[in-house]
Amino acid sequence: MKTTYGLVSTHGIFPTAMTLDTASPMARSVSDLVCMLYYMAGFDANNPGSLDVSVPNYIYDLNNGIQGIKIGTPAYFLQDLAPDIEILFKHAMETLLYLGAEIVDVEIPELALSTFSGYTIAAGEAAALHHQWLQTHSNEYSADIRSFFLAGALTETPQYIRRSRPGDNW
Repeated sequence: MKTTYGLVSTHGIFPTAMTLDTASPMARSVSDLVCMLYYMAGFDANNPGSLDVSVPNYIYDLNNGIQGIKIGTPAYFLQDLAPDIEILFKHAMETLLYLGAEIVDVEIPELALSTFSGYTIAAGEAAALHHQWLQTHSNEYSADIRSFFLAGALTETPQYIRRSRPGDNW
């Protein structure tokens, strides 16, 4: 029996694990997160994106502090922050400085394209996820959503996803 994990909707179950999906661990302490990262970073033969490389022992360095560590802050993400978020961010930077980190402003010009890139990826993956339903029930989508999916269908993303998942029948 094939098991498919995904989003349940009125159309059935769609496979997830798309490019922009991000699963992040949650824990009560940094120590717990470090332990989780150590085990999550290991090789997974069932994940085609997993690399069989050695994993640093994050646990070993947990209590070494951050003295001398450089932390880059991209100005692009710090523009026009909500006042309460800006206060929290500045407080975090002050704490990191106090603990011995070096804060460095980082310019990453390519980040200006991230919104466009993200939109293109999301539209292409959405088109791939909704491919069958779009073929048979496209009138059941609102005009704006249908346009979004159809714009994504114009990218190479749906074909790439289909080629990379040979067991799926779309």
